[in-house]
Formats: sequence, structure tokens, C-alpha cells
Amino acid sequence: MGSRIARHDDGGSKGGIHYETPLARLCTPDDVAKAVGFLASPEADFITGEAMDITGGAHMM
Repeated sequence: MGSRIARHDDGGSKGGIHYETPLARLCTPDDVAKAVGFLASPEADFITGEAMDITGGAHMM
């Protein structure tokens, strides 16, 4: 497990993980709910077969 997040895993502590995202915070259930709400809305009616990373930009680092 060589990812930046795995290196900070000490058995439950969130440690410095939030500093490793461009938004400098952890994802909340509300963040996921907003994405789900968008995908269920008419504004997303032409989006099909996509995987959405709700990571605060961590996947870009």
C-alpha cells in the first residue's frame, strides 16, 4: 500500500490525510449526497456510465 493515504493510516486516526487533498479536508456524507443528488437530477440526464471520484481532488495528486 504505497499511496499517500495508506502511509498515514495508523489504525483509525485521520492524521494528516486531509492535508493531502487540494481542498484540505475529508469528505463528508453531505459531499456524497450532493453528488448523488446531482446525478439524480435533470441536469445530469445525459451522463451515462461514468465513475465519479468524490475525493476533494486527492486522485489528482
